[in-house]
Amino acid sequence: MKNIKRLFASGIAAMMLMGTIFPCGNEKMLSPFTGNAFVVEAQEANSSMMQGVYNAFLSEGSDYDDLKKSDPYTEYKESLSGDKITVTATGEYINGTWQFSRQGDYIVATITDDDFYGAMMFQYVCTAVGQYLGMDKHLMFGYIAAVGIKKLSKEYITITDNAANGTTEYKVYAGGKYDFSDLNKIYLDKDALSDVHPLKKNDINNIVNIGKISMYSFGNRNSVDIVIAEYGKQTSLSKKSLISAVKKLKPAGYKTFLKNFKKLSRQKTDEYTVSLPTAKKNLPEVFRNESGSKYKYVKVHFGKK
Repeated sequence: MKNIKRLFASGIAAMMLMGTIFPCGNEKMLSPFTGNAFVVEAQEANSSMMQGVYNAFLSEGSDYDDLKKSDPYTEYKESLSGDKITVTATGEYINGTWQFSRQGDYIVATITDDDFYGAMMFQYVCTAVGQYLGMDKHLMFGYIAAVGIKKLSKEYITITDNAANGTTEYKVYAGGKYDFSDLNKIYLDKDALSDVHPLKKNDINNIVNIGKISMYSFGNRNSVDIVIAEYGKQTSLSKKSLISAVKKLKPAGYKTFLKNFKKLSRQKTDEYTVSLPTAKKNLPEVFRNESGSKYKYVKVHFGKK
């Protein structure tokens, strides 16, 4: 269960970036004494919401659509029946059937523990919900990434472990646009970087995404590039994230950097160089599709160029 939760920060959400429970009082419920006219109206509303999410899920350029196009080894089938979306995958590497059902203003799935692809399908449903509601895709990614690592005050997406039967319940709110203000205080702290390890002599790359922040690094302890991307304007979140990443990666010269780095500005020393890249050619490949978007970057290179 813990491993599946961590996917939301260091795995699937980060990969999506490179190419998130409302109060129960808002949940619509039917009384057993409700008249037929009200029941029909509620059923139509159900179909409308689920149809909208389903259409977004299958739309050109959606995360699920990208998965299907990039995976020649698997046959995918999907259907919408009433208030239930069913996805089936049959292939060399991915096999399974997953169902996503409406419960009031939520879409819910129960998935076997450690089912990586089930968790992945749920994330694709989450981004479809974001598209259906007209929400910012990048902020939706950031919210997804924060789930399972940070205790968010507004729990639009929840993951509940059912230890007794070895399953996990995934739940996403689809009744209205989200308030993303929680993301204004989330950065790459030790929890978000828990799967990142100090650099060694061999090259290694790391990609981590949480909230409005994404981090990419490539290299070894003697020569490495570390890039922090922040959605929207560049704030102290970028600075704190960069310092945390450098502390965790420990490249040669990191102690000098931590002693001297005071603000987000261009700097050059014998041990490191800090830049604020804007041109696509100065960004890592994983960020180039985002160039010209609302991201702002800070990059530090340790070692001689």
